[in-house]
Amino acid sequence: MRFHPGLNVGLSRDGSLFALQPGRVVVTCEKVDLNWENFWVKRDYAGRENQVIYKKHFNIIPKPQHNTFKLIDTI
Repeated sequence: MRFHPGLNVGLSRDGSLFALQPGRVVVTCEKVDLNWENFWVKRDYAGRENQVIYKKHFNIIPKPQHNTFKLIDTI
C-alpha cells in the first residue's frame, strides 16, 4: 500500500481510506517496524533489511478537542 490509515482513519476492502470522525486531515511520514518473517515483506522489501523504512499515514484530528489532557511540564 502506498498510503496507510492512521488515527481515526479506516481502510475499506478495496483499499481506500475513509474518515471515522469529522476533522482535519494530517499526513505524517512514520518509521515502520516490518515483520521480516512474513512472505510478502520479504518479497516486497528484499535487499532493504538493514534500512529504515518510512510510510505515509493519513490521520484525522477531530474538530472538538476533548479536555482530558493537561500540560504538566514543558521541555
